[in-house]
Amino acid sequence: MKIAYLSYPYSDNPKKRTEEVVEIAATILKKHNIFSIVPHLAVDPLRDMVFEIDLLEAEFKIISHCDIFIVGSKTLSEGMKWELAYAQYLNKPVYYYDERDGELYGG
Repeated sequence: MKIAYLSYPYSDNPKKRTEEVVEIAATILKKHNIFSIVPHLAVDPLRDMVFEIDLLEAEFKIISHCDIFIVGSKTLSEGMKWELAYAQYLNKPVYYYDERDGELYGG
């Protein structure tokens, strides 16, 4: 089973976005047998306790340990752009999630 970093918007509506990305992660697991790390759940609970730069460093560390990187939204937030750039810097395979059919494109 591959491990993916699932990048998705967050800051515009944290509660709604977390619900959406968890649903996407479940679809990816069922359809592709890929386990997705959701940074909304892994890192963001620490948001009030650490500096923003520390969160970015933690997210980068998680990306470095994942097999692949998945962009879960057509709209890229600023944070997603940083995450994607880092994944590309590491030469991680990048896939794009299609919400219409649950397929992954790219790689």
